[in-house]
Amino acid sequence: RSRMARRTTWSRAGLTAVRGRWLLGSAAALVVLLFAGQWCADLLADRWWAGALLPEAAGFVSSVRLLRLTLDAAAVLVGTAWYTGHLLIVHRAIGSVQISRQVANLEIREAVTPATLLPLALGIGVALGLIAGMGSGREWPVFALAWQGVTYGVTDPYLHKDVGVFVAQLPLWQILHSFARLLTWTAVVVVAALYAALGAIRWQRGRPAMSDHARRHLGFLLAGTALVLAWGFLLTPFEAAAGGVLDSAAWNTLELTTLALGGACLAASAISLLWALRGQHLLMLAGWGVLFAGALVVRMGSPDADPA
Repeated sequence: RSRMARRTTWSRAGLTAVRGRWLLGSAAALVVLLFAGQWCADLLADRWWAGALLPEAAGFVSSVRLLRLTLDAAAVLVGTAWYTGHLLIVHRAIGSVQISRQVANLEIREAVTPATLLPLALGIGVALGLIAGMGSGREWPVFALAWQGVTYGVTDPYLHKDVGVFVAQLPLWQILHSFARLLTWTAVVVVAALYAALGAIRWQRGRPAMSDHARRHLGFLLAGTALVLAWGFLLTPFEAAAGGVLDSAAWNTLELTTLALGGACLAASAISLLWALRGQHLLMLAGWGVLFAGALVVRMGSPDADPA
């Protein structure tokens, strides 16, 4: 009887899991159909309006709509893959999670297995990817102009680049850098918060302590973040050259500081990798401390600049 009762319980649990997956898949398909229907309706309405004004405009409107959809889809896919990958790495560090359940007047602590938390990690990754990527299609003029390219035949006196680089390519570089900066910094915050909630990062005997898995993950993530910061510093001369006229002394100072900060970012990236592999905590603090101190000094000396 006990075996039959267990089999009955397992079969019921299996049916409940299958039913839950079917309901979740149906809800996701319904949401996709609703968004697809709204997009098609907007496309047809825009084509009708543009065709009423000028027959040739209907094709242009369709091309713009497709470009916006492509940019949104690409940004969402990149963001979803990025966040989901890091959440799966965090998921590997989970042994079990204890949750409290109230049964009558008794409080029972029940262990939740990692397999149960896997759909939650995937759902959070998809949600973060949607938040980070949606709306990227609004920048379609920047992507279209950069793809087409512009040449004026006039060279700027600082970087000796054609002015078309600042008109067409520089805005695209700035958008891509902002997106990369959003992905890296939010991943650092989310991953650190999850490891702290799981106990992989904690205070022990008055000092911070973390597991090897968490340290390696955060170390590699911070190494990538430092490279993104270096990218931002290397864009600063282009932004300064496009923004206004600088004298020779100011330009030389700007080049020197951006190269120094870019080198500090590369050093911080290498130190982060070393910390991930060997756990050199003091070296890690010193490297990032020098980087933040230098960025703060540059920021205070040039309030209009955005060094990051």
